[in-house]
Amino acid sequence: MGLCAAGHEWDLPLHLRQTPLDGAIPEREIKEVCKFFTIQDFEAGDVIIKKGDPSNTAYCIVSGSADIVLKEEKEGKGRIQVTVGANNFLGGFGLITGEDNAAGSSNQVVKEPVSVVGARPGMYVKLPRDQLQRLQQVKPKIYKTISELIALRAHLLTDIPFFKQVTSRWPKAAFYTFASLFQYQAFFEHEELIAESGKQADKLIVLIRGTLNVANMRKGNDMYQLTERGKL
Repeated sequence: MGLCAAGHEWDLPLHLRQTPLDGAIPEREIKEVCKFFTIQDFEAGDVIIKKGDPSNTAYCIVSGSADIVLKEEKEGKGRIQVTVGANNFLGGFGLITGEDNAAGSSNQVVKEPVSVVGARPGMYVKLPRDQLQRLQQVKPKIYKTISELIALRAHLLTDIPFFKQVTSRWPKAAFYTFASLFQYQAFFEHEELIAESGKQADKLIVLIRGTLNVANMRKGNDMYQLTERGKL
């Protein structure tokens, strides 16, 4: 444990439980993989990910919040951005395809499609390619789980027919920009209201694993279950 520049304690096992790894791998294994991650504090306005840089590191906000910048301010028009908090992988699309390896030509390099800028001071963890490769050698099962979580955002767009039909002909940059907007959310049995009837419909929910109960409040106890991966 140490101290970051802002004076907050660095506790990697605790912070990694603020990522999609929580619930995906056992707590004891989270402690074992800490050494492969780096933790860093950030302030509002700090550039965490720069658009156009090689996409060879996965990031995850563990406290505070950050803005995914979809379009920079230009000619008097405001910046278009989406704010994200903890429990979301950001960047790292090159880790999915392996196209940004040293042997590849420059036109094969997967680049970050968007910039990510600190919105509210906090901390993030990052996992670069070389550490992910080390993890593969010593903990192959955990490596597989983490790789799948990082890749999930892009795989949604290729595995689910609804998205595949729309995005299959998009330029790579547009494809990864859209993939950047997906956010992870775990849920527990009978413990969480994910969406509520009558509230603003401001998000698209895609089931990845588990079961969702959907109730028709107009018909009393009329309820059905969603269990199919990719169900919207």
